[in-house]
Amino acid sequence: MWYDSILDRIKQLSVRVIEAEIIVNPVNVNNVSGHKKENINKFKDLYDIEIRVKQDSNIPEGTFEMNVIKSYRDYKYW
Repeated sequence: MWYDSILDRIKQLSVRVIEAEIIVNPVNVNNVSGHKKENINKFKDLYDIEIRVKQDSNIPEGTFEMNVIKSYRDYKYW
C-alpha cells in the first residue's frame, strides 16, 4: 500500500525524481520502509530513486507528505 501510494505520487510529478523525502507519523515509519527496508531498496533498484523517511508526529497516521530533494531539473545539461 505505502509503496504504491508513494510511487503514484512520484509519477504525478512532471520531473524525474532522484531523491525524495517521505514524511510520516512515527507509527508508520516501519510500514513505509518495508520489511528489511524492502520498499526503500525497491525504489533504488527499480527507479534509481533515493528515498529518505522522516518522522513527524504532526502528520496524521496513514498519510504522508513528500518533498523532492533532487530531480533532473536541478541539473543543467550542456
